Amino acid sequence: MKLITSEGIKLREFYIPPFTIHRGEIVVIRLPEGAYFRELLFELVPILTGERIYPGVEPDKSFRYVRHIEESRWRSLLFPLLVKRYISRNANPHSEISKLAIDDRVTPDTKICSLAWTQRKKVSLFTELSWSDRIIFDLMGIDLAGAEEICTLIKRYTIPSGAAILIDYYDELSDVRTQLIEFQYQPDAG
Repeated sequence: MKLITSEGIKLREFYIPPFTIHRGEIVVIRLPEGAYFRELLFELVPILTGERIYPGVEPDKSFRYVRHIEESRWRSLLFPLLVKRYISRNANPHSEISKLAIDDRVTPDTKICSLAWTQRKKVSLFTELSWSDRIIFDLMGIDLAGAEEICTLIKRYTIPSGAAILIDYYDELSDVRTQLIEFQYQPDAG
């Protein structure tokens, strides 16, 4: 079953060639590393989730982006966000999967600001999985061991009924990915 079909996406001087994503696939979309990565990531995600209409792209609107949990330093000192509050605000109340974010290192009363990036990503991942098994994620701020842990969870909870899209500048999933889509640099003529 086709989930996303694209005839190609042009973001500034970067082109992502045509692709189709089917159920059960883990796809890596490789963007350029460096200063452009974050900006391109936040331009591409709304296209893939259907929040932004882009000609030639037919997205499945059930794809969810695993957001970065961030809070201001000031807010974290005065009113720290707790794991249980984040989950209750953002998770599907009819799903039990978000409770998997709680483990021996993360309790419901753990302050989000005290979590390492991998633990924050896990909380966000399970929160999004409570809504859909079609996930878009990145590994910004995650070390290699954390990336392997997140990728193992993605495989376990999205395949075979869902799909996953990793947007990154490396190919951490080379052993399990079904498709690698690499950007092409195409400067405007002129």
